Amino acid sequence: MRPILKIGNNDFTELVASLAPSNNDLDADGAGRDISDGEMHRKKITDKDKLQVGMLRLWEEDMVRLHNALNPAFVQVTYLRPGTNTQVTKTMYCSSLTNGLQMFKPSKQKTYYEGATFELVER
Repeated sequence: MRPILKIGNNDFTELVASLAPSNNDLDADGAGRDISDGEMHRKKITDKDKLQVGMLRLWEEDMVRLHNALNPAFVQVTYLRPGTNTQVTKTMYCSSLTNGLQMFKPSKQKTYYEGATFELVER
């Protein structure tokens, strides 16, 4: 199955340089190591997905589109989930967006961005 990254109605697949999915366990209160014997005690509640995304060069209009797509508190994100090798759509939020280097191309009279990165975390 081909990797994909859609945020809301915006398909950013062709603009993605790297996409690193991870799956994180969410434990109940009181989980942790017992200080007397070092044994780990857990009560797993669920797991949540996180995507670390790096973008290719983004021209000004693509950066505006990305900002608008990530602006709501929660967004629908479609991506390839490694654990099932299927495309899934989940409600996520953007925890941080680094715009990267802001540069200007005189011949096009346009601004572009190199190295934009962001994280999407499942709600």
